[in-house]
Amino acid sequence: MGLPLSELIVFTLPAKKFSAQAMQTASKCFGKFLRRLRKAKGLSQEEFGDILDVEGRYVSKLENGKINVTCATIDSYLKKLRKKHIAVFNPALFNE
Repeated sequence: MGLPLSELIVFTLPAKKFSAQAMQTASKCFGKFLRRLRKAKGLSQEEFGDILDVEGRYVSKLENGKINVTCATIDSYLKKLRKKHIAVFNPALFNE
């Protein structure tokens, strides 16, 4: 069972440790979350874009995982959507 839309936990790693495949997977998962949230609110992509301060076309690309989002972008969008979230970093990954 997935998390309710009122809660989202985001597990992240330092960007330099992400493989291209991991970034695509994370972006697709976040995109699916955004689509579910937008539809639950009954908003068009343009209306949702107004909340995120982006264009509707960009929302479409986000929802379809066509844009690799950064940790900072995810954090910014979740704050604009007033969603609780947690970013978890593994300090061991910073030791090279």
